Amino acid sequence: MKKLNLKISDRAREWMLAMGGEFFVHAGEMNTPHGVMPIASCRVGAPEDGPEGWSALSSGGVTVWIPLEESFINGDVVIDLYSVGMATFPVVLTMIFGSLCSGSCESCGAGCGMNN
Repeated sequence: MKKLNLKISDRAREWMLAMGGEFFVHAGEMNTPHGVMPIASCRVGAPEDGPEGWSALSSGGVTVWIPLEESFINGDVVIDLYSVGMATFPVVLTMIFGSLCSGSCESCGAGCGMNN
């Protein structure tokens, strides 16, 4: 496995510490006005299925569990805050969404052009 580097913005670190300091990355989809968009949100706590298949990265009092099957741009796990409507939450900005890509860009709002 490639060595991963955890980089958390100051504002995201402050938010994450206030919420307990332990998170796991969840790859999912979010509906937006531009279509369905893949998103890697950070959810509070450790992975429910235990540490197998996950790698724990720590930085400045925050621990983030990363799924081993996912890839990240340049091996960097970059986390910042993202706001949708009235909700603000930490997301991984550098996750490559190969596991979520359905093969069609027509209804996807991500704009990555992976299948063009």
